Amino acid sequence: MLQNRKWIRPLMALAVTLCVMFAAAAALADSNFAFDKSVTTLFEGETLQLKLIRQGDAAEGTVTYKSSAQRYATVDDNGLVRAVSKGEVTISASLSVGRKNYTARITLTIQRPVTGITVKENSLTVLEPDDPSLEGLLKLESDLPVLVLYVGYDNELSASCTPNDASRRTWNMSAEIPAPQPVEGSGGSLVALTQQVDYTVKDLLRISNHEIQCKAPGECILTIASTLNPEVRKQYHLLIVQRVRSIKITSPQRSIGVGGSVRLSAEISPDNADIKDVTWKSGRPTVATVDEYGVVTGVSRGSAEITATAKDGSRRSATYTITVAQMPTGINLNETAVTVAVGYNKTIRATVIPSNANNREVTWTSSDTSIARINNNGYITPVKAGQCTVTAACKADPSITATAVVTVTQPVTRVRFTQSSITIPVGESGTVSWYTEPADATSTGVTLTSENTRVATVDQDGTVHAVKRGETRIIARATDGSNRSAAINVRVTQPVTGVHMKKDTGRVGVGKYLSLYAELEPSDASITKMSWYSEDENIAVVSGTDTKATVRGRRWGSVRIVGTTEDGGYTCSAIVSVGSYDEALRITDFYLQNNQVKMLVLNESDMEIERFYFTVTCWDMYGQPLVCCTDGTNSFTGYNLDTLMELESTRHGRMHFSDFIQPTETIGRMTMVVTSYRTTDGFRHNIAQDKQITVEFITPGFQWTKPETETEEASESSSSTSSN
Repeated sequence: MLQNRKWIRPLMALAVTLCVMFAAAAALADSNFAFDKSVTTLFEGETLQLKLIRQGDAAEGTVTYKSSAQRYATVDDNGLVRAVSKGEVTISASLSVGRKNYTARITLTIQRPVTGITVKENSLTVLEPDDPSLEGLLKLESDLPVLVLYVGYDNELSASCTPNDASRRTWNMSAEIPAPQPVEGSGGSLVALTQQVDYTVKDLLRISNHEIQCKAPGECILTIASTLNPEVRKQYHLLIVQRVRSIKITSPQRSIGVGGSVRLSAEISPDNADIKDVTWKSGRPTVATVDEYGVVTGVSRGSAEITATAKDGSRRSATYTITVAQMPTGINLNETAVTVAVGYNKTIRATVIPSNANNREVTWTSSDTSIARINNNGYITPVKAGQCTVTAACKADPSITATAVVTVTQPVTRVRFTQSSITIPVGESGTVSWYTEPADATSTGVTLTSENTRVATVDQDGTVHAVKRGETRIIARATDGSNRSAAINVRVTQPVTGVHMKKDTGRVGVGKYLSLYAELEPSDASITKMSWYSEDENIAVVSGTDTKATVRGRRWGSVRIVGTTEDGGYTCSAIVSVGSYDEALRITDFYLQNNQVKMLVLNESDMEIERFYFTVTCWDMYGQPLVCCTDGTNSFTGYNLDTLMELESTRHGRMHFSDFIQPTETIGRMTMVVTSYRTTDGFRHNIAQDKQITVEFITPGFQWTKPETETEEASESSSSTSSN
């Protein structure tokens, strides 16, 4: 029995423990200690009163709160959380009831809010609501800045949210048209429409992401708001208008004086553009300024480019150049009293002030030109004794003048010939006459001299003797010491006494040109004009008005070209032979005999062809080049041995083949061209490559396909000669 009793106490202790545990489990099943997590996000600076759900044993007792990172958020003893800085923090609540411990946790996200939105306006047109250019355009009353966009254009807006480390910096756009209502003050925000509009936002525009597609003219309120905290926003009074396409500046004048002004006008296109105001700007304000109304005022001498820019933000502009002139203010003369003798001269210098005046020219006038004349260089020419006044006037402003008194003394005035010029043939004589002024001059005598006695001499009675063709002047100089003189031009002519051709024969091709030259007799004849004609214009025509005649050949034959001098009617002539040089020779037969090259060439011209040159090219039966020349090529040259008269043909065996090697293989194909020739009278002609006619011979059985580059002319030649 005693042995059995020793297990009773441990069994009883175990039973008590189990009872306590079962009781605790039952108590815990009725207890709850947890945070209400309906709010888990705070902005910096905000507070949140945490709510704890406490049931059962957890309903009593003091709770202890703790923040996992106080740099993000703090919590006081009452569970009031204060958000400090952006980040994530865990707030825990602890409770001890007897031997029971409870813990609850909540994770909070602390966000840094958007505090402002900045729209990049440098590429946009943003006007104040009271801007004069908007007068009459706005139905919507607001004190918001007016954003001007254009019908038919897509506009992508660029905005940024601040600060840069905000938790989320995205933004969106929306547009609305407020309902009409009476206008009342609103303390800096939108008021309302003052009248009904007949369109909706969808009629006006379409917003896609950050892009506005403008459909029609009108207005609405555009809101750009933060997606993190939408109360942070930027609003515009959006006005959609017809944009300006072009500007033209007009002005009643292109230049003004310093201190002067002119108003420019800006013509806007199209006519239905909504905002037609422009801003004016001067490219050189130190030269000219311009005000808001386009009035340009001259500041200093120079040129300034005035620019008118459309105020609707379309960036359309036009320029107009205004010239600003510095007007003169006075004239200074180097002398105001001048004495000069008749026959002598004097110059007065006039200086226009200021020195930077644009036009410093002056005009001079004399009060009595019978006493003294003055030119625009201030050069005084005295006429007769007396006194007069000369006046210098500014050309830019004739009201600005300066005067000088001119006193003229009287000896000699001038010498003059009665004729302006004379013409005398070589070997003959003529007479010049003259007079002096004034009539009361003390001495009227003159001496006559020739400037070139090899052309003409003069006697003191005015008889001029023509010596040699040329021109000279006869000078009459007063003998009274006044040094007054006059001159008359003398032209000595050399008459034509005959004419002959420099070369009385010539040759020209059909459609070609030949120059003929006539030589006058004597060679220094004055009049060189001639007329030319052809005795048979079917053969050749001629043109020319001087000693050179240009002949154009029309067909083979000979014709006389005749020239006649205008002076004297003398004639000369030349015989011109006409022929088509490129077609003077024709290959009439070209073939092979026992693998040897045979040919016949006909002279179709009226020339005696002493020698012509040709080239022959050979290929084998398979179209490969066949060596037929000592230099290893498949081409050799040759020439004729007999002179060919008109319409005469070469003879077999009378050809010379240069450097020719007789091929041992059969010649499958060969071609021949005539390249040049010379005549017995020394005429040489090289036939242009594009004028050379290729003749071809093909041996029966020749296996070769002709390249597409072969000309039709060569093919036709082949068909006509290969049968020989």
